[in-house]
Amino acid sequence: MRPSDFWKTSAEQEADWLGKSTTWLDMPFGAIEQLCSNLRKPSIPCKANRQKYAGGFFFVTIEVEFDDGVIWVARLCTEHRTGRALSPKIISRRIGCEVATLKLVSERTTIPVPTVYSWSDSTKNELGFPYVLSSAILGQTAEGFELPTLENRPDVIPQHKLEAFQRFCKSLAKVHLELSRITFDKLGSVYFDPKDATKYVADRKHTKTLNLMKQHRSSPENHLKAAFTVWLHRQLLISIANAEEGSSSFMFSHGDLRYANIMVDESGEIIGIIDWDLAGSVPKHNFAAQLREHVQILFPYETRCGPHYSIYHAALVEEEKTQPDHHHVQSLTVSELYASPVTQMLAFATKFIRSANCVDERWPEAYARVLWGTTDWSAALEGDAFKQWYAAIHPSLRAVSPDVSPS
Repeated sequence: MRPSDFWKTSAEQEADWLGKSTTWLDMPFGAIEQLCSNLRKPSIPCKANRQKYAGGFFFVTIEVEFDDGVIWVARLCTEHRTGRALSPKIISRRIGCEVATLKLVSERTTIPVPTVYSWSDSTKNELGFPYVLSSAILGQTAEGFELPTLENRPDVIPQHKLEAFQRFCKSLAKVHLELSRITFDKLGSVYFDPKDATKYVADRKHTKTLNLMKQHRSSPENHLKAAFTVWLHRQLLISIANAEEGSSSFMFSHGDLRYANIMVDESGEIIGIIDWDLAGSVPKHNFAAQLREHVQILFPYETRCGPHYSIYHAALVEEEKTQPDHHHVQSLTVSELYASPVTQMLAFATKFIRSANCVDERWPEAYARVLWGTTDWSAALEGDAFKQWYAAIHPSLRAVSPDVSPS
């Protein structure tokens, strides 16, 4: 199975929720073919697929087939979906991170990932786009394989998919454990060490305040409630990060390990993981919580997901038994970490904090309980730490202080 077997034509992309690429007809197909051909030694002619492609918000992926049957993929960073490009700095960081990450993962794990043959993090190259040329993983995505999801009766695992789902969970558990053994003493994306290209460094990602208060501008009271909830979420993340800072134990996370980035064979076995441009080192509980966000069916956030969670958790426990050196986190195994209350809280909160429900007063109570062991969050709301942060992010509302204390 080649990648394009599961891709859509430009006309089919138009009906997709993202819409078709606005730059597809301008792709430098000839230049891609020339570059790929020259990279093979000796040079071998090739042809870029001009009919089908895959793409997200900022990248378009093109299949390239050589005359000897070898297949590569070219990922170009464009503004094809959004009409606006990422900044050169962000592009450079994301591509640099992905290339370093692929090399790191291939060196330190048995996780199957693409091999990079050429890359550029700017437009100053023969293609005119930032790009990554790599080997292709010949399979289909777990999404295309139609494994259980939240949308297709998550309370029931179809009998004809049960064995494949069990095999998928077993191989995903192995991926999870292997990634957990790659650790850094800092948070952030991974790059080649500028002093030694054979080594890697973690550098804090550029972060910014979550701009979740816009939807509540019409109500100063709701605006303040939303801001306070965002601040509490930040405090939770900071407290976890500070507890682990300097411990050489931040775990390495894919950052976007969802069905669309997991390649499987016809039996459900994972044969490749793609799209590593958001990878980086994260606090350990965040490492476990991210799976909830990206493969939602495997996290017991509601009872209907119980069977799927049980299968995955059992696979994780069994895989740990085969790896006597599996990682322990403050006396917790990875499977115990995955099931811990803090991880579950983070998983819920990460999804919630991006929703429009930031004014629900039940959430401040939940955060306060985890942070301070109490459900009374009024002192934090009136405290200087929150007031200074709120004034800094929204100076125009410094004087707004409606009564939003707990009833």
